[in-house]
Amino acid sequence: MAFWDPLLAEEAAGIALLKARAAINPGVCLSARFFACRLWHPACAAFSVVSRTPRWRVAILDDHERSRAELRAAISAAGGDVAGEAGRGADARALLRRARPDVAIFAVGLSDGDSIEIPAQVAAAEGCPVVLFTSRSGADLVERARAAGVMAYLLKPLRHAELAPTLELAIARFREARALKQRLEDRKLIERAKGTLMARFALSEDDAFRRLRRAAMDGRRPMVEVARALLKSESVAGDVSE
Repeated sequence: MAFWDPLLAEEAAGIALLKARAAINPGVCLSARFFACRLWHPACAAFSVVSRTPRWRVAILDDHERSRAELRAAISAAGGDVAGEAGRGADARALLRRARPDVAIFAVGLSDGDSIEIPAQVAAAEGCPVVLFTSRSGADLVERARAAGVMAYLLKPLRHAELAPTLELAIARFREARALKQRLEDRKLIERAKGTLMARFALSEDDAFRRLRRAAMDGRRPMVEVARALLKSESVAGDVSE
């Protein structure tokens, strides 16, 4: 959906003044027509129309067209866009790679695969949170979905008011989980770098950590970057010495 620039009223008044002057003095006619082009010429419509930015871009995996249509309507009403659709579990990964959505809604009960295993296989690999769309809410399903990395679920029949908070929750949980995973990976790098310093210079664990921290402060870089550089230089030195 598009809407008029709120400054157009003021601009239109200026154009009207220019047109009035152009009627008296042909020398300003070109300027009047140039600015008026923004309002009235189809080729210049892009200057006066502001495009809406979607709240989220959503991919839908569901083998029932009626369910997909219902989801499309709810997503649009909530301010989102449908980035892509598919009806088979086999197409899930290709769908996410092609659409690059902010979040994906996967229906349970697909005819060509386990609807819990599919999110587990593609969500982490493609960096996209998954919301299950299901008519079941048993404890076994919820536990399997949680273990598979599903971030939230929507119950059938769909209640439009539940869509937006569910998608927001899924996106927030996914980002938190990814940030935690990154912190753990960074911590492992720092521990490896600390071990390298301890072995090379016969340092205690505390002294090795202080060296890393001082290098990070002196270079105004995150400690993990210092650790990564240290491990890389150690690897290069090992390759050269062999």
